Amino acid sequence: MSGFTVEDLANLRPFAYHTTSATNFQRIKDLGRLESVRKMVTGGQHLHLLSCRRRKTTSVMIGDHLVDIRDQLPLRPGSVEFTGGWKLQDLLDELNSRVFFWPGDGVRSRGRSEGHYNKYAVSGAVAVIRMPLRSLLESNPSRWLHVSRCNTGSARSYYGRPVRRGPGIFALPETADFTRGKVVEFSFKEEITLPRETEWSHKLLGPWQRMFPEV
Repeated sequence: MSGFTVEDLANLRPFAYHTTSATNFQRIKDLGRLESVRKMVTGGQHLHLLSCRRRKTTSVMIGDHLVDIRDQLPLRPGSVEFTGGWKLQDLLDELNSRVFFWPGDGVRSRGRSEGHYNKYAVSGAVAVIRMPLRSLLESNPSRWLHVSRCNTGSARSYYGRPVRRGPGIFALPETADFTRGKVVEFSFKEEITLPRETEWSHKLLGPWQRMFPEV
């Protein structure tokens, strides 16, 4: 069986989690949205950050805010078998144009979110943002939710076998060739508005507080 509805997915994984640096948190809160790296740097002087695999995290000014543009070290080109005519830059273009979330429930996120969190926590404070998936979708009716069965930005060979990356790694739920229980990652193109129910914490398991307190 493959393919599923968004409602089925929300029943199994009712929350969406996003991790970011504490540096980026204020801009996200001020704007009330998450933006892809491409969205942030387009029209500025940092377009070079899109043209190759980033080997280090770079702090840049975007408007009035300092922003950390994350490294892409978990992506190891030598461990990738590209399919569907893709090359490395095709994968980088997709990664740079998306906003990513970990699926989860009201207790914790799933997949490799803990390793992702720990990787960046050693360099400074990390902010974890979460919201009900249904609220996220209702706040963004024109944005398509894509699902993946892997952490698309990480690629390491598995017992000497390369991992595959191609056009099919980002799928609409209804056309996915895997079940909802196999979903490891949510993503949206370019930007996503955060719902009023959004919460945040410096820890993966909370405690949680409202990101946009009611006035």
